[in-house]
Amino acid sequence: MSDRTCIYVAARVDEAKRVEAVLTGHGIDYTVEIALYATRLRGLLPTRYRGTMFYVVPGQARVCRQALHAAGLTRGLVDDE
Repeated sequence: MSDRTCIYVAARVDEAKRVEAVLTGHGIDYTVEIALYATRLRGLLPTRYRGTMFYVVPGQARVCRQALHAAGLTRGLVDDE
């Protein structure tokens, strides 16, 4: 997916639905992929989960991240790489 950039990883279905609502509400074209992501359980133990990854074209990434942040969706935001 070199023509797209990941902006958000949702860990739960309800979180993914909120992300979809924000992006759709802003008229953003996005794609979704279910993939494994790594995190730390209680900050110590490395674990892997399935998450919903949201991708947009690179030129829209900044405005999408801002819209998600403004909507209170900050936990799964993926910073610029």
